[in-house]
Amino acid sequence: MDRHGEVLARLLGRPGLRYELHQRFVDFLERPDAEERYRLWCEAMERQAVLWVHNRLGEAEPVACVRDLRAQIEQAAIRLAGREGALRVRQWLRALAFGWMQAHLQDLGFGRDNEHGQDGRPSLATDLTDLLLWYLEPARLGWLNRRFQTAQHKAEPVRAPSRRETLALFQSRETRVGVRGRGLTNRLHRWLVEMA
Repeated sequence: MDRHGEVLARLLGRPGLRYELHQRFVDFLERPDAEERYRLWCEAMERQAVLWVHNRLGEAEPVACVRDLRAQIEQAAIRLAGREGALRVRQWLRALAFGWMQAHLQDLGFGRDNEHGQDGRPSLATDLTDLLLWYLEPARLGWLNRRFQTAQHKAEPVRAPSRRETLALFQSRETRVGVRGRGLTNRLHRWLVEMA
């Protein structure tokens, strides 16, 4: 302000992560090579998640490819809960993770008023959910194994997992889901900064 009380300038804070991530993503998508680079980033993030899951599960053999580990996990889940039970739990966890990721992206400025992250190309919510789901696999297998062991100990058949039980599993891991989910968007943001 000058001596007469007139405003000479306004100081505005630096935009926060909410604005920056959305704007950087929008700017990135204007690049001619955006689709290919984004696909490569997703593949690199998936390889990191697969390595984490592989180590977490205590697998001795190195992972040949993502499909191999996915097949191993699904076979173990089927053995513990049956084909339908394993599939249902995975689908329910995916739906819960997708809901979490959509809410998180909306908090970061990706919302219904723009197509990025919801139903645009690329589908950021879907891609980040696919990555996030990897981090839920050890918890899913551990939970299915505990249910299986309990049924065997009681000499009872394994009950089909319910939606309520799956929700309880997700809620018990919600803090970790938040850490992993925010970690993914933070990594995306850092990558976009590097790409600028």
